Amino acid sequence: MKIIQRNQIIYYEQAATPEFWDHRWQDLQEDPGRHTQFQLPEIIFNALNASVPKGGRILEAGCGMGTIVYALNTCGWRCTGVDFAQQTIEAIRRVEPELDVLTADVRRLPFPDETFEGYVSIGVIEHFFEGYSEIFQEMHRVLRRHGTALISFPAMNPLRRMKKDLGLYPTTYEAGKDEEPLEFYQYALDHRNVVRDLQNLGYSITTIQWYEAWLGLADESPVALGRVFRRIYNNRHSKVYSAVRRTFESFAGLMGYCCQVVARKDS
Repeated sequence: MKIIQRNQIIYYEQAATPEFWDHRWQDLQEDPGRHTQFQLPEIIFNALNASVPKGGRILEAGCGMGTIVYALNTCGWRCTGVDFAQQTIEAIRRVEPELDVLTADVRRLPFPDETFEGYVSIGVIEHFFEGYSEIFQEMHRVLRRHGTALISFPAMNPLRRMKKDLGLYPTTYEAGKDEEPLEFYQYALDHRNVVRDLQNLGYSITTIQWYEAWLGLADESPVALGRVFRRIYNNRHSKVYSAVRRTFESFAGLMGYCCQVVARKDS
């Protein structure tokens, strides 16, 4: 369920609590080899490779199953991961005990000031109903001057803005008489606000890049068609489907599900 408020989309589904993520990431225990199978997306590698020297310390704030932590360490950086899903962190330690991961809240990080040259946040800041201000304050505290912040989140792409302007989203949410009420899950944020808030903290913006066009199309399609598109998106074994997704990335500027903002800490 999606509604529009304050120029952003609010998704209602299930609250994104630690227990929610522990349940969603249970397959880590069933498929422990997924760390070695994961390929670091080029959009992340290229941004960090251009700004954080190999051997530099990077924090992934909200590391989930630890796949990006593993990949960044494999690529030559020293990456630490934190997540508040305790059972998931414990599972990572059993599967990959050499990974530097720990249970922590991204709003209260257990590190000294200016510890890291890089800070990575993939799909995290949108899940906090009260906003991401505390997350950014902690990011700013632990990131060294001239360090790089890479922030990725679902955003109001042009397709979503067009649907908003046409009044195609409801503006309030009420559960039906026979329905269980849903809970706040995430925002699709206005990326211009994220950019403004980073600049106000003393960051210069390096790049803004949209991606996941096929997922964006699936998310904004009618329900039945969206399910078909999502099956194609989730099928990572078909070369045909992979080619379709890659080709469709040329439309990311119009309907990319996510926006990645890379910023440099100047002060």
